[in-house]
Amino acid sequence: MTKTEFLEKLKNQLSTFDESEAENWLKYYGEMLDDRIEEGQSEEEAVNSLGSIDAIIDEILQQTPITRLAKAKLNRKTLRGWEIALFIIGFPLWFPLLISAFAVVLSVYVSIWSVIISLWAAFASVVACGFSGIVVGIGFIITGKLSSGFALIGAGLTLSGFSIFLFFGCKAASYGIIWLTKKIVLSIKNSFIKKEAAK
Repeated sequence: MTKTEFLEKLKNQLSTFDESEAENWLKYYGEMLDDRIEEGQSEEEAVNSLGSIDAIIDEILQQTPITRLAKAKLNRKTLRGWEIALFIIGFPLWFPLLISAFAVVLSVYVSIWSVIISLWAAFASVVACGFSGIVVGIGFIITGKLSSGFALIGAGLTLSGFSIFLFFGCKAASYGIIWLTKKIVLSIKNSFIKKEAAK
C-alpha cells in the first residue's frame, strides 16, 4: 500500500471525527511516513511498519476523550423536523430509560471495583494478622508461655506465607479489571465512529 492509499483509507476511518482533529491525525501519520521514507524505507515498508489501520484507529480512540467523540458526532448530524419532534415528544420515555441505563452501568462498575477493594482489604488483614501473630508469639515466649508462643509464631508465619499468594491474586485481579475497563471504554468509543474494513 502506498502512502497516498494509506492516508486515504485513514481519512475514511476518521470521517466521523471533528474535521480539524482528523486533519491533525492525517498530518501526524503523513509526517511519520515521510520520516521513515527519508530514513531509506520504501513507501510500502513505511506503511507496513505503522501496522494496520484498525490498530491505528484503536490507538487514536484511546487518546481521544469520549466527550470529544460525542460532540463531533452530534455536530455532524443535522436533525430533521420530524426527528426533533420525536425527540421532544419521546423525552418522558427515553430520558428515564437513559438515566436507568447509566445507573445500571455505573452500579456494575462500582460493584466490580468494590470486589477488588475488598480483596485488597482482605490481603491487608492477613498481613496484619500474620505480623501480629509473630509479635504476640514472641511476647508469649518471653513471658514463658512457650507452647502458645510457638503456636502463634507458626500461625503468623503461615498467614505471612499465605499473604504472598493473596498479593499476586489481588494484583492479577486488579490488572484484569483495569484491562476490562479499558476494553469497555474502547468499545464505547468505537460506537461513535464507523469503521470500514481495511482493504
